[in-house]
Amino acid sequence: MSIPTRSEQEVFEDLAVLSRSPGYAHVIAYFCYRDNFVRFKKEMTSKDTENLFSPERLLRTEISTLMGLMIKRDVDFSLPDPAIFQESIAKTETLFAEIHECMTAVWAKDFDTTKMGDPAFKPMSSGEFLREPMFYGGESAYAFQYVDFAV
Repeated sequence: MSIPTRSEQEVFEDLAVLSRSPGYAHVIAYFCYRDNFVRFKKEMTSKDTENLFSPERLLRTEISTLMGLMIKRDVDFSLPDPAIFQESIAKTETLFAEIHECMTAVWAKDFDTTKMGDPAFKPMSSGEFLREPMFYGGESAYAFQYVDFAV
C-alpha cells in the first residue's frame, strides 16, 4: 500500500472540477453503460457478467458521487470532443484510484497487528478507519427500500 501524495480533499476537489466540465454527463453515461450493463447474445452465461466484477469498474457509490458533484452547478450537456471524452474517462478513473488510496492509507498508518489482543485497540471504532469499507462495501439496502427511505 503506497502513501498518498495528496490529501483526499485535494483529490475530491479535482473530481468536483472535472465533473462540472462541459459534456461530463456523457462521461457518466458511459460509466453507467460500461460498468452496469450485461451484454450477451442469445443466452446469458457467467462469462457475460465478468465486467460486473472488474476492479476497473466504477461502483454505484462512485457514479452517484459524480452525479451529485455534476448537478451542483448548471449542467452543460454538450457532446465533448472524442479526445476530451477519453481524457475525462481516464482522469476520473485515476482520481478515484487516488481517493481509494487516500481512504486506505489510514490502515497502513493505524492498524498495528501486534496490538490485536489489547482491549484498548479498537480500530473499528474510528470513522476514518471505516470510511473505505462503507463507501466501497456492498449495498446498504435493497433497491426498493431506497424509495421508502427517501420519504
